Amino acid sequence: MRFASKYLPLLALLGAVVAHADDAATAPKDPPKAAAAKKPAKVLTLSEMTSSTLTIEAQLKADLQFMEHLRTVVRRDKDVIKLNCVNDKYVQLKVAVNMFDQARDLFNGAAGNEAVARTHYESITKAGADGSSLRNEASGCVGVPELYKQESGIEVHHPDFPDDPTTATPFDDVVVDVEPPGYASPYN
Repeated sequence: MRFASKYLPLLALLGAVVAHADDAATAPKDPPKAAAAKKPAKVLTLSEMTSSTLTIEAQLKADLQFMEHLRTVVRRDKDVIKLNCVNDKYVQLKVAVNMFDQARDLFNGAAGNEAVARTHYESITKAGADGSSLRNEASGCVGVPELYKQESGIEVHHPDFPDDPTTATPFDDVVVDVEPPGYASPYN
């Protein structure tokens, strides 16, 4: 009994491996279609990468300036939760800008070798994409929630009320002459 309980899990594992090996041997082998289906991306020249680097740099500077503006607005409103959210995105943006600066320096240093410059250009584009996504997230920290945007256009239509107090009184059309009250006095 001890023998069976001791070696039974090992025998089960060995059986599963053998069964899997049989399935793998009988399965038809298809060539990978993902590699054949991929279209080659447009290959940028070194001058196109340099001009694109300049536009990404300008975009990151604009993102950083916008983020600093958001920080001042939120500080003025004294909303701690929004300030924490914007500060978190600001710190992440500063990291992306630092990574961009390092990749740009390496890109400029590898101007003679296009393959090395291309790898640094990929880091540059990643930093630019991170910067724009962080800007959008920071705008979401400060912005109006989507729920309020949806509810702002609600209009209510209802049938006319028979005794609507907001309209004219029902006695506007009736003209009644009211005689002033007579006073009871002992001197009349």
